[in-house]
Amino acid sequence: MSSRPQTEDILNASEIIRLTSEKPVSLIPLWEFLLAFFFAVSIALLFYFGYFNKIENATIDFRFKQRGELPRNQDIALIGITEECLNELGTWPWPRSMHGKLLSILKSEGAKVAAFDIMFNDNPLLGEADDVEFANQIRNFGRVVLPQVVLNRTVLDPETFEMAEKSIVERPTETLLAAKPHEGFIDLDHKILNPDGVMRKLLLHKPAEGLTSYIFGLSAAAAYLGVTPVVESFGMRLGDRLLPFFDCHEPEAGHRVKSYLVNYAGGYRHFDEISYADTINRKFRPGFFRNRLVLIGTR
Repeated sequence: MSSRPQTEDILNASEIIRLTSEKPVSLIPLWEFLLAFFFAVSIALLFYFGYFNKIENATIDFRFKQRGELPRNQDIALIGITEECLNELGTWPWPRSMHGKLLSILKSEGAKVAAFDIMFNDNPLLGEADDVEFANQIRNFGRVVLPQVVLNRTVLDPETFEMAEKSIVERPTETLLAAKPHEGFIDLDHKILNPDGVMRKLLLHKPAEGLTSYIFGLSAAAAYLGVTPVVESFGMRLGDRLLPFFDCHEPEAGHRVKSYLVNYAGGYRHFDEISYADTINRKFRPGFFRNRLVLIGTR
């Protein structure tokens, strides 16, 4: 007795052709995929061109608040010029010899660096001899940092007779520069990098008059460490430490800018402080300035 062939589980030719010609059902409809892709690209471009800076700044501020203050710094001391100092030592500006006396005291106390956040670009009121006295003390101290200001001004080009923007550096007087101090610019950008007025980003260096100027704090740190800052592709090299650049398109500038994000220490009493008058009158404990970077300026 012959049995019937079992053909129920065998595909015939017509069924094979039909199955191979059918398109598989898409897991995600095409329109949803294109919409998601367009949305992702749009968000990425907005971030790339800096249009979410306000949101990013808010998250930075929030993270600093959550982290809290950094430990108190023991390598830096502040000498503040206060109203009480003006009442005791006289009206401003003080003679340059007064700052020379301050340097003499700091050197005798073992301070490592003295950084003046005070402009000395004008001629002294008491004459050249006053500048000479200060310059002699700068030479004697060794590691002194004086400020400069880098300004962008529109000037007349003497060759083309057209108005052009040029970077001009306001520096200390020639007598003080002859003492070979370190220099650093103190003007901070708040229109392009920090349009809301909160200083989160800094330019670590600026080209001006054919030279590279470094920000005041960086120059002071370099003097303290005895190294020279080196500009690299991804940051500023200071000895064995790399200060990374924050490379971002700044809408106010219209192009990408390599800045540095400030690591906010928190609070107003992060460093030991003393007034200028108390320092001149030696009203401080022994060893207060020893091996420290001393910043001098107004509060």
